[in-house]
This record gives sequence, structure tokens and C-alpha cells, in this order.
Amino acid sequence: MPMLSFVLSRGRCRRCGAAIPPWVLYAEILAMGAGVLAISAGGSPLEITLTAVMLWALIALALTDLLWLRLPDALTLALALATFGLAALPIGIGLAPAFWGAVLGAGSFWAVRVAYKKLRGRDGLGLGDVKLMVGLGALAGPYELPVLVLVGAVIGLGLALWQRKLDAHHPVPFGAALCCAGALIWLFFLA
Repeated sequence: MPMLSFVLSRGRCRRCGAAIPPWVLYAEILAMGAGVLAISAGGSPLEITLTAVMLWALIALALTDLLWLRLPDALTLALALATFGLAALPIGIGLAPAFWGAVLGAGSFWAVRVAYKKLRGRDGLGLGDVKLMVGLGALAGPYELPVLVLVGAVIGLGLALWQRKLDAHHPVPFGAALCCAGALIWLFFLA
């Protein structure tokens, strides 16, 4: 009901009258849609729950990265637990492919992070992105991982071009692009 409350209160707090940012409403709509998608994908109650947690974690991670350029450890851990849980189910990709996807995803991003720091003398990829790839790698497995990274890179490039119009010196929230790519990979390949 938060969506209805937002509309009825015209986007203002009932107590103090302060404006509620529109992204809060959009987040609620996305979360509801993710829940509907998880139920629509079907499966056991455990599978539906893990799928919903995975999608909600992706939404929360994307929003925190877009708003504050942060990927909180609690959310990356929730994503990893949900994706490994899904992999372990009979319909999942299996724990071995999930493990190798996580190792390859996080390992490659760690290598890029270290190489960029050596070459440029500054961070170019946050540690949160490396941790994020544990869960996304477990979701995609080693075979779909290149597709996930490619789709994330294309989305990230679009974000960078859009941001460049606004502020050329603002870092690109690449984690948000990767979260979108993870949701798309799940939707088109795994759901």
C-alpha cells in the first residue's frame, strides 16, 4: 500500500509535509513487479522466495549505487546467498557452475581493479563491484557470465554517456548496470 499512500498524500509526508523523493515510489513499483515476476516464474515456495530475494537485492543494490555510489556488503551477501540457494535447487544451474561463475566473475573484476590501480594510480573499480560479482557470477554461471558482463558494459556505457551530459567528472555507477544485466539474464535465460 505504500504506492497508494504516496499518491493519496501527493508525495508528501503526512506528519511534516516534506516532499518524498519520487524514486521511493519507483522503487516500490519495481519491488512489486519483482515479486510478481518471482511468483510468475513458479516453482516451490522456497524457489519463489529465493527468486524474490534475489530480484529485490538487485533492485536495492542498483538504487544504492545510483544514489550513493555504494554497494553495501549486507545486500551483496543477500544476493550471493539467494543465487547460491537457487543454484542448489533441482532446477538450478548446480553448485559447481555457480561456484565457478562466482570465482571467475569476482576474480576477473578483482584483476581489473588491481591492474587499473597500478596503471592509473587510483581506484577505477570499487570493491563493491568485485563483491557484487560473487552473487552475479553464481546467478549466471561460467557460461552466461560473459553475456552478463557484456550487457552490463553496454548499459554502463549508456549510463556514462547520459551522465557525461550532466557532469563529466561524476563516477559511473557500474554496479547498477551489472544489476540490470543480472536481472535481464535471469529474465531471458533462467526464468
